[in-house]
Formats: sequence, structure tokens, C-alpha cells
Amino acid sequence: MHSDASMEKISYLREEFIAQDRYRYVNVLWVTNVANPYRIPIWRALAEQVNLTVALLSRAEPNRSWDFSEEEIGIPTVFLGSPVYRSRELSTYWPNRKLHRLLMQDLNAVILGGWESPAYVYSLLIAKIRGLKTISHYGSTNKTHRYTSGLVGRLRAWFYRRLDAHVTYGTEATKSLLSMDVKADKIVTGFNSVDHEYFHNEVNLIRAQNINQVPQGHCYLYVGQLLKRKNIDNVIRAFASMRGARDSLRIVGSGSEEQHLEDLIIELGLVDQITMTGPKAGGALLEEYAQANTLVLASTNEVWGLVVNEALASGLHVVVSENCGVAADVKDMQGVYFCGTSVLEIEKAMSASRDSSYSVIESPAILHYEPGVSAGFFIHAL
Repeated sequence: MHSDASMEKISYLREEFIAQDRYRYVNVLWVTNVANPYRIPIWRALAEQVNLTVALLSRAEPNRSWDFSEEEIGIPTVFLGSPVYRSRELSTYWPNRKLHRLLMQDLNAVILGGWESPAYVYSLLIAKIRGLKTISHYGSTNKTHRYTSGLVGRLRAWFYRRLDAHVTYGTEATKSLLSMDVKADKIVTGFNSVDHEYFHNEVNLIRAQNINQVPQGHCYLYVGQLLKRKNIDNVIRAFASMRGARDSLRIVGSGSEEQHLEDLIIELGLVDQITMTGPKAGGALLEEYAQANTLVLASTNEVWGLVVNEALASGLHVVVSENCGVAADVKDMQGVYFCGTSVLEIEKAMSASRDSSYSVIESPAILHYEPGVSAGFFIHAL
């Protein structure tokens, strides 16, 4: 987690750059797979300081429900429609003429949101040939790498050592770059953000409207895709072991494990205390946060876990596994409980949250990381 001194430095840099207007005519292209609701506030904040264009390799991906228009994104956006090969959660994109034309425009810097697709390698090579500054937005950790050695590991390291600067999602991502022999002075350790103020204000507004509702035990919440690596079956088993008579668990999302989880709930006799709601967004998702006490994210493999940001901003407690990239950067925040991925470890953390005399966290520390601060990390890298 960033110290107060480092946060002050980022805020100072951002204010100085805005005051000088020195970056207003810097042309930046950000290349990434798809638009997602977590990046859009950062793009908008960065676009207030530089001339930013976002290039999306695809409008949407099968494992994501997002499909934003340029109007919804709110800044200049180009949909590339890149050729793609899809396998399970992985999408591999190839360069096309549209991407080439973008890279040949009047640019000063290119931000790359990945490395694993030929489209990113192509973008890096063209930027190097043209003498453009190259910056990565990097969030992987050593725990999330499928391949740490061999050809894939060497290609990843080759790619990242050739960029000029890096903005990471957090301390674990920085450690990952250092393990690839990326120089420390090229790395700006950032923080993966959502619009924390939005979640804080909107969820508290819903709570105020429902102030007369009587709490019915401790409400646990899972939000996300229903995938094996999310370890939801162990969360269900942990809940079965530690639940009180009035406690509840709500599972918000959809995915390949849905039928397995439904069968498990029936097998354990928990249909009266566990609800699978399907996916939710917008106001319906905010309602879930307003009604919950503790979010549980016990993934065996998680690059970050932005639902943790949303829950903390909403004033909830969070049970988060040590395998989530977010864990190291929220460890000192109020209401955070760490766990391993076994049933017993999850059970202990869930019990600790419930037994701590829970109340809504009025001033969550995560509110410091608003989109403008995240944009400041990129200004620092520039």
C-alpha cells in the first residue's frame, strides 16, 4: 500500500502538470482488449490532462458482459475489430490495418494493456521504430502466471524489458516485473481502481432509504464469475460450517460452475440460507452491496479482484485470499480479513468478520484512490 508521502507526491505531480498544462498536447494511444467499467473513469481522468485515444481490439469478449459505445466511454475510442482466436478465458488478438493506421498517426506515447497477443507485440515494434514512448499497464503477479519459465516466460520478459516505463496495478505486480529483470526506476507502482466515490455515495444513499429495515443475521456476498478458480464451492462449504441460524450468503454472477454450485447448495441443505441471484449490474448491484455485511473473494488465482475495491468503498468488510493481487495493497485497511483457499481458512476469516461487532465503515481508506490519482500514475510514467 502506498505511504502518505508517496500519495502526496503523486497528487503534487498531478497538480503541477495540470497547472503547467504541459501535457495538454501530448498525444497518447492506449491499446487494450475491451472497455470495462473499471478503466473508463481512469481514461476520462487521464484525458483531462493529455490528448488520449483508446483503441479496443474487440467490442466484447465471451466471458464478459461489457459492450460500451464511444458515447458511454466518453473519450475518443476506436473499435479495431482485430482478428481473434478464443480458447476458454483467453482471447488472442492479431494486428490489422486499422491498428497500423492508428500507430502511424501523430503520437507521442503508446500505452499497452497486455503482452500475450501479437497485436501488442506489433504495437510495441511499430512504436519503437517510430521512436514513441512505450508504457505498460501491468497487473499480473507471479502467482497468476501459468508459465514462469520456458519459451513463454522468456517471451514475456523480453516484451516487458523493452518498454520505457510501466504502471502496475499494485505491489505484487511490481514484484512480478522485477522478477523479469525490469529495472526498478522504470516502474511506477500504482493501484487498481474503480470509481470508489461513486460506490461509497450510492450505496450509502440506498442504506439511508432503507434505514428502518431490521438486519437478519450476517449477510455474506460473492460477486463475480462462477468459475472454478474463484473457489466458490469452498466458500459455500465454509459457510455451511460456521453459519448462524439467521446468516445468509448471496452469490451474484454466472458462469460454467453454476450448476455444480446449485447442486452443492442442495446437497448441503442450504437452500434457505444461500441465494444464487444471477449476474447484476448498475442499481441492482449497488442494492446487493447495501444489504451485505462481508464480501468474500477466496480465489485460488486472481490478478487483482476489483470487487474488493467496490465492497470496501461501500463500507463492507472483506474476506480475501492471499492469492488475489489486491491483498497486499489493502492489508492495512479497516475491515480486511485474509485467508488461504482451504475450507477451514475461509471459515475462520468469515467467522472473524462476523464476530468483530460489524458496522458500516464510514470513511474507507480506499477512497483516497480516486480516478484522478490513478491517472496521476500515468502522468508520472510519462
